[in-house]
Amino acid sequence: MPKRDEWGHTPGSNRNRTARRLACLLDARENAFDVGVPDTRMLSSESCRNANLSTRNGALYASLFLRAMLRRLMHAWALGPIIALGAGGCVVTYAPVAAPDVRLVARDARLAPAPESAATGGDAPARPARARAGTRRQRAKPRAKSREWGVSAAYRKMRTHWHRPASEAAREAWLAEAPPPLVLVQAGTGERFVLVPDDEEGTFSGIALDLAEEAFGFRRTEKTKPVSPRLLSLLYRTARHFEAPWITLVSGYRPGRNGSRHTHGNAADIVLPGVRNTQLAAYLRRIGFVGVGIYPKSGFVHLDVRDASYFWIDRSPPGRRQRLRQILPDLAKAMDKAARARGERP
Repeated sequence: MPKRDEWGHTPGSNRNRTARRLACLLDARENAFDVGVPDTRMLSSESCRNANLSTRNGALYASLFLRAMLRRLMHAWALGPIIALGAGGCVVTYAPVAAPDVRLVARDARLAPAPESAATGGDAPARPARARAGTRRQRAKPRAKSREWGVSAAYRKMRTHWHRPASEAAREAWLAEAPPPLVLVQAGTGERFVLVPDDEEGTFSGIALDLAEEAFGFRRTEKTKPVSPRLLSLLYRTARHFEAPWITLVSGYRPGRNGSRHTHGNAADIVLPGVRNTQLAAYLRRIGFVGVGIYPKSGFVHLDVRDASYFWIDRSPPGRRQRLRQILPDLAKAMDKAARARGERP
């Protein structure tokens, strides 16, 4: 017959380990709550280790014991116990308070010293010191910019390149010419077309109109269409107003669209270097007898010549179906009236 311990269990069995663990905790309870005087007693780590207890069973019975003990304290005494259990030892302390206040802190016993009020006889219990992390508190990372829906990274990069300001040397060299030419740069190919006007007002004829037709040509099919002289004159006036050495031509002639003014050579999608689209559109609206549209996501301003002004905004991404929305209808009528008073005609 194998030997039995005082609880009737075989030494080394799980029941034996569990019973020894429970006995250690019960001894700690009896020592801690001695004659109702605030005190602190520690069950040494060595005695717990010598008990040769299973970690899993010890944690289970420790939780059962603590639950029963805390329920008894809340119903029997007006005490504020602070109980800390760690892997290396067990600490049970208590101190009287005005009202029941039960706290269970699962921390290492080395990081939970006895409250100062229990040692000094103070009235208020002291909370166990918190373990401070060895690293700094990480700062909140800045939120990443939300991507623009429907616009690829490559297109955003190209759009930024269109709006890049011209250098001061390029601007001075352009202004030094008499008169300064109208320089059209195709957005897709980067090819430059220099149109020399006949006068300071921006009248073009002959070779300049042929170059404009080539610059506005549809690159996919190499088809061309004569460009409206008034449209070229407005582009020249705009370049002189903003002192832009060139104008980026995003789109000129586009065949196959009967309802579009691009099909008739009367419209252009443009970008001026260093000029915001809103600033450019505000200037073009004051001309009169024009169509001005802003495309924020596509990154350009539409300009066409027509009999009655019309202004709009289109927030659709490039290559998607258009979603035009009219804006400033009263301003369009007022600008046409002012242009007619100056003697201008469509």
